[in-house]
Amino acid sequence: SRFSAIAENLDIWSTGYIDHPSILACYYSAADVFIGPSLQEAFGQTFIEAAACGTPAIGYGVGGVKEAILNRVSGRVVTQKTPEALAKVIKELYYDPHKLDLLGKTAAIYIANHFSLQSSYHSFMVALDQSGWVDQLQIPRASKFLVGSPKLTQPLGIKSGIPKNNSSIISGVGIQGYTRQGFGALEQPLPEIGLFRPSQWLLWPEGEFAIIADNPRKGQLVIACRNVSQGQFLEVWQQGKLLLRVAVHHFGIDQVNVFTLPISLLEGFNLFSLKTETYHVDQSNRHLGLGVLIERITFTERLDWEPLRERNQLSILMDDHLNGIGWLSPDTLNGTPVRWMEKVGSVIIDGINTIKPLQVRVSGMMAVEKRFISDMVVKVNGNAIDGEVQEQSDKSWVFEGIIPSGSLTLNAPFVLSIESPGVGQLSSIDSRLASLLVKSVIIGAAEG
Repeated sequence: SRFSAIAENLDIWSTGYIDHPSILACYYSAADVFIGPSLQEAFGQTFIEAAACGTPAIGYGVGGVKEAILNRVSGRVVTQKTPEALAKVIKELYYDPHKLDLLGKTAAIYIANHFSLQSSYHSFMVALDQSGWVDQLQIPRASKFLVGSPKLTQPLGIKSGIPKNNSSIISGVGIQGYTRQGFGALEQPLPEIGLFRPSQWLLWPEGEFAIIADNPRKGQLVIACRNVSQGQFLEVWQQGKLLLRVAVHHFGIDQVNVFTLPISLLEGFNLFSLKTETYHVDQSNRHLGLGVLIERITFTERLDWEPLRERNQLSILMDDHLNGIGWLSPDTLNGTPVRWMEKVGSVIIDGINTIKPLQVRVSGMMAVEKRFISDMVVKVNGNAIDGEVQEQSDKSWVFEGIIPSGSLTLNAPFVLSIESPGVGQLSSIDSRLASLLVKSVIIGAAEG
């Protein structure tokens, strides 16, 4: 319809839930007008909050809205409860800047006189006095309030208002991130399928997320996701430029797909888009609009941005410099850096650019359960490699396998994943869930 076409061209930004009062006040103040089209309202607190920030409010004349908005003083009360009547008032105010500015000024004055702490205290004491409770309870009538409001030591910026409930799937050193639009609500962890942290569905066809960098940075963006649609493709865009288009091969909510790509971040706000080609249709043939489940988006900085020299071997330790996901915090055992792995642990390999077959050696110290060692699978870019794991008498273990020549793109990073059949609690006093205790990953040119 004509209205649907108009709506599609609107630049709508969903901020998500904001729990910081000062940041919320910034958003109220930045708006030209606040609109609450609810047909039922007990008190109308949001109308009062907007007016307190100098933003006129518009709402239907129902319930508490009639008390929260003083018509033509702190906003406008729409008596006819239809979208057309609401739109008419919005248009009238929006296209009359003088009237809108005057309402903003009178709104703030009205709220200060009727809903401020001082005013609320006065109204409360008057009600108690009229009911006789002041004398009966011997409540002092005097009150002391600060004159004026305390000044902020630092100015607030809107970019600081990253919704806490949306930021947990995006992480990295020197950055903050949050999903903007096109994502579902934050999903709770599901340890039974290897999801130990909150995740979010990327909704078809597109979702946006932002990364706020404290300084210009260069590095890699690592995206871990679960796919439930066959023939799925994922695209990554930055500021309107296509960075990556890749097939999402793994199919099934218990299968992890990991993608990595080089990116450059500007200081401040950086906008990214994720696009999916198809969406999930359930057994009842319902089109749910679910693209992929985003498990994590991680930024890892690379200081050595210059092209790497050819190397035939690379040793990766489980220390603070590990470039990967699916690992618990680093620890030491007998002076050696180690990390407990979740159900799946991935390492980004960059710096091996030989055309020879590669030998993979993964060394570990122990496992939560013995079967986690014997049934482990090692994959490169999602494809399992042939190999064998050997257990030692001291509970340590070593996996050795071969990556065939021609299976990797020359001079391109790749992802090595170690998959365990399950996880378990580390001990009776350590409730963390993990599978394997890994010491190192060594990759080098195979002999012969």
